[in-house]
Amino acid sequence: MSQHRINKKWYVLLIAVFIVSACSAKEEATSESTPVATTESTSTTTATPEAKPEPTPEPPAEPEKQKQPEIKPYESLSDLDTFIIEFNKTSNEYGFSINKDNVEVSRGEEVLSFRYVFNDKVGIMGTIHKNDLTLRDVGVIGKPAETENEVIERLNITRSLITATNPQLSADEIDQVLLDAGLSKEISKDNSLTGSTVRNGVQYDLSFSEKNGFLLFARIAKN
Repeated sequence: MSQHRINKKWYVLLIAVFIVSACSAKEEATSESTPVATTESTSTTTATPEAKPEPTPEPPAEPEKQKQPEIKPYESLSDLDTFIIEFNKTSNEYGFSINKDNVEVSRGEEVLSFRYVFNDKVGIMGTIHKNDLTLRDVGVIGKPAETENEVIERLNITRSLITATNPQLSADEIDQVLLDAGLSKEISKDNSLTGSTVRNGVQYDLSFSEKNGFLLFARIAKN
């Protein structure tokens, strides 16, 4: 919508103001043109004392604003099962989800690694600490998008990942994470792209190129 187009709500208010102003002006003109009949009176009038103005009541005190709870930085990411549950809460709204039975897990010397493929172009991968089974890192991996639908698909998967690793963020704050990390709907047209941002102790690192596709990983930020 053009910025110069007047909002319908303000348009109605402006019309109402003009109508009221016109009516007021018409009434004033009528009162000035109409002579007022006066009659002489021989009776004396008694002066009345002036009424004292009533004291102006004090405005009510504003209610105290409730303090927002302090959000402490996360010390670790959730375990894999919790991540999948939180991820699916958001991804279900977009029409896809992670099937736990199809998650591939492999064991390394120090960490466990996992991978889940949504289709032949995009998936999720990460590593898990062996000592407490919490996520060490988790990210979205995808080949370069060739259509607008593929771009939207990657954005929705990325939004779901951010929600799962930072449940306290609102939808607007999640989109701001994407902007701060450098991700946009025009990613398929960029030659290369890197970025990083931190929310509540979770760091999001973005890497993208037309040749290698894109990666967006979440991990606990280093102090």
